[in-house]
Amino acid sequence: MSEDQRPSLWELFNVSNTISLRVPEEELINAVRSGHYNVNAFLDKLNGPVLSFAARIPGLISLNAVEELLRAGAETCPEASPYKGGWSALFEAANYGNLAYLELFLKYHADAKEVGHNNYTALHVVAERTKGNPEDRAKMVDLLAAAGADINAKTADNETPVSLAVKAGNVPVVLRLFAHGASPYQTMAVAEETANGQKEYKQKGLLDLATTEGMKDAIRQVQAERNKEFLTPSNTQKDVTDLKQMVSDLTDEIEGLKEEVANLKDQVADLNGANGRLQGWRIDLENTLMEQDIKVPPRPFVLGESALNGASYLAGDDNEPPTEPRSRHATNFVRTGLAAGVAPAEPGEKIGAKPWRGGFRPGGAAL
Repeated sequence: MSEDQRPSLWELFNVSNTISLRVPEEELINAVRSGHYNVNAFLDKLNGPVLSFAARIPGLISLNAVEELLRAGAETCPEASPYKGGWSALFEAANYGNLAYLELFLKYHADAKEVGHNNYTALHVVAERTKGNPEDRAKMVDLLAAAGADINAKTADNETPVSLAVKAGNVPVVLRLFAHGASPYQTMAVAEETANGQKEYKQKGLLDLATTEGMKDAIRQVQAERNKEFLTPSNTQKDVTDLKQMVSDLTDEIEGLKEEVANLKDQVADLNGANGRLQGWRIDLENTLMEQDIKVPPRPFVLGESALNGASYLAGDDNEPPTEPRSRHATNFVRTGLAAGVAPAEPGEKIGAKPWRGGFRPGGAAL
């Protein structure tokens, strides 16, 4: 017999009279164990399965019978929950503050993250409702948080569990939510009606939402404790240690940069020295040219392009044997070039467009 064909477990109950709705525990347990009934059948479109009523009405079904239902496959969060906007057995237990039922549902793997109508979770319901013992509701927060409920989940209206609990005046619930990580500084947009009937949203903190002095005192106390924790010696010492390490690293980088600057200064000094030597060699070379009656080029002296090629020309070529004065002048000039460290050309190497028997490469070598 398939699941849908089994009779509803509701057939055991006299649903026309809530006073006689209760079924003896032994009879109910035997019926569930028989496997003859559909334990997840809904009563109607507005009312869910027996398990939801058990969470809603304390004493309707004993905890032993509830556990028997769970073992038989009764679902605490059925996928199709048309009744009451989608509230499941878990939500019903949260709504009515039935701690023992909620704890049993979670033991049998009820989904603490289940999202119902208006994006509510069971934690929102626990925070917003005030039925039952406030301390039991605070324990529900612990159970749901341990089962993975999102402490900061938001409803469709941007409400968090702690904002709902603050508005409802559930101080024990608020304190437990803070203990599980909810921020005492959170804000939310609250709609206010303006003089012309328009809605204007303003950001308000938890102290603004609190309606009693007791709630405000509780929030202020937690805020003060959080501030104190932030400034504890351990945290402060860690911050100081981190800053010291940062300063040490920056100091090392600065020292490295100083060393690089010093090296650059040495290189600049070397270049200045080399430039001075070049200028000295140029002056010596000009003096030599003047002594030999060779006109100094009018443009800045370029040893390789003009002077050394000129020396090669003065030395003569295959088609124009040099005269004695020219040869003598060239010899002195070449000696001056060699003294300056200019590399000589190989015999027969082309200089410009003509092969010369000897001389210097155009441009010469670096001085």
